[in-house]
Amino acid sequence: MLIRFPLYFKIVMLLLGIFLFFYCLDIAKHIFVIISLAALFSILLLPLNNWLEKLKIPRLPAIIICLILVTLILVLLGFFIYSQIIKFIEDFDLIIQRLTELMHRSADFFADFGVDKKRHEAWIKESVSGTLKKGSSVLMAAISFTTTTVSIVGLLPIFIFFMLYYRDFYKEFLLKIFHNESHPQVNIMVNKIENVVQNYLVGVLIVTTIISVMNIVGLSLLGVKYAFFFGVLAGILNIIPYVGVLIGSSLPILYTYITGGSLWQTLGVLIVMWAIQFIEGHFITPNVVGSRVSLNPFAAIIALIVGGQLWGPVGMILFIPFTAVLKVICDSVESLEPYGFLLGNPAKNQKSKKDKPLNPIV
Repeated sequence: MLIRFPLYFKIVMLLLGIFLFFYCLDIAKHIFVIISLAALFSILLLPLNNWLEKLKIPRLPAIIICLILVTLILVLLGFFIYSQIIKFIEDFDLIIQRLTELMHRSADFFADFGVDKKRHEAWIKESVSGTLKKGSSVLMAAISFTTTTVSIVGLLPIFIFFMLYYRDFYKEFLLKIFHNESHPQVNIMVNKIENVVQNYLVGVLIVTTIISVMNIVGLSLLGVKYAFFFGVLAGILNIIPYVGVLIGSSLPILYTYITGGSLWQTLGVLIVMWAIQFIEGHFITPNVVGSRVSLNPFAAIIALIVGGQLWGPVGMILFIPFTAVLKVICDSVESLEPYGFLLGNPAKNQKSKKDKPLNPIV
């Protein structure tokens, strides 16, 4: 006997399911972040692993070689970022002193408009002391974040190892969810997901490298101190769409102005950072990443906000490829096809008629 539930009951259960889903993502975010990063790294390393196995290298040694390569890159990157941050912190007192001087000048400026200079200077002192307190709290948060990062990095190779080693087993499990006649379509969907993630990650790495080099060259020509640090930082922050671009461009501009750079130098940094971001947005990213991750901007922004709210900066990075994977799944399942259309780019949302949607058992 088929039981039909009223519409309001279905809506309530749907909303409850969505709430529980995001609640679980929030309370277990550390384990989900590790699993997600491991899955992305595993997909990224899969072509290299397959190439090593084609050279008659057994799977176990091939995976170990891939893990050594990833670990070496992460250690070198972490050491570089740490050394640059230490050098930058050495100028923190100078930055505070320069910022205080600028605020005192503003007191003289606002005094001409009838603002009480003593009150304004008292507000300046409170603001500076508050900034120092916030700086100490940020430092403690950074230490906590570093501890969390070390634990994640320590567990990441283990997760990557098992995902690569048992990948055939996991694929067999996925096939068991669907009817036998749907297995060819399942394989197509899995291949599409692998291609989307690989193209996105490789494209992001290439774009980050190009942007970092352009930033370093531009800032060095303008004589900006720590040009290497700001250039690489802006390139890495470029991974976070929209928000990262704004932060990465603003930091060298503010630093140049606060530390006593001339007006022309500050304007030069502004023009260089804007020009690089213009070139990146209109030429580099469209040609390097292309339409492999064909999400519309509104869907990308929502994924960015949800990822940042749930998992912080890491979530802002991870939820973009997650949404792209979700689109591939929706395009492959008949009942979810409208949602895949909604996530896609309207100008490039032409779905191939050769791809037959799947009909899962569940």
